[in-house]
Amino acid sequence: MHEINSGGRTPPSIQPAGSPRRPRRGLVLGAGGVLGAAWTTGALCALEEVEGFDPRSAEVVVGRSAGAVLAALLGAGVSAPHLRDHQRRLRVEGWELDYDHDSGVGAALPTRPRLSIGSRALLWRAARHPSRVTPMATMSAVLPLGTGSLEPVRRLIGSISPDGPWSPHPGVRIVAMDYDTGKRVAFGKPAAPAALADAVAASCAIPGWYAPSSSATGGMSTAAPVRRPRSICSPGSGLTRSMCLRRWPLLSLTVRARSWSGSSGSSALGSPGAWSGRPSASGRVGAT
Repeated sequence: MHEINSGGRTPPSIQPAGSPRRPRRGLVLGAGGVLGAAWTTGALCALEEVEGFDPRSAEVVVGRSAGAVLAALLGAGVSAPHLRDHQRRLRVEGWELDYDHDSGVGAALPTRPRLSIGSRALLWRAARHPSRVTPMATMSAVLPLGTGSLEPVRRLIGSISPDGPWSPHPGVRIVAMDYDTGKRVAFGKPAAPAALADAVAASCAIPGWYAPSSSATGGMSTAAPVRRPRSICSPGSGLTRSMCLRRWPLLSLTVRARSWSGSSGSSALGSPGAWSGRPSASGRVGAT
């Protein structure tokens, strides 16, 4: 049985490929800023308390923006209850999480951006091949280069993975957008090498607000929307079930699950139909 070990902290073991003992699950954590991170934390706690599913045991954990921060923390072995305690400014035993949720991503308004187009290469590609670049990605190319700093986020991620460039969990995938092509980048795969802190910063770098992040390949990445980050947990990934946690609509958090074994009517919480209940943090959880 393969186990993740991070500084003496051992999360639940990850099931080897091909093992029939339990479903191989993928977890997708969406964006949403500081509020989205708080609600997603509540949903993760609800899944663990109600269903007994520890999110650290997922074979693949995909995160974008706020979800990228949570995915990195889960991959390092930080449990959902510990994420909740950190949100509540309580001491997290066994971890030194030096990050303030109120000020870690800067002030309520962005700093003055540079007087230059964000990505001339992406704008040129959108003009030549408009069907290959989403409208939101095109808009992000026009926005000026942001000057905001995500250094507190980098320090947080660096503190939980000091022994290597990537997560102790080999299935962590951090999703961002290549600022030259507008294509999705799934950091953590061999084709997209990057330090974990750089990948998370790229996934959080809102165009026009924060400076884009550079990767090991020399490219620039940012947090502009990309098509279907959850497709990383598609049937071809070898997973039997994927769960997508995202804040939708404004005052709720939706948990969507899809089983690749044919039981498409099953909810994320293990029974057919819909379920709703109170998570440990604010928000509402629903599964369809």
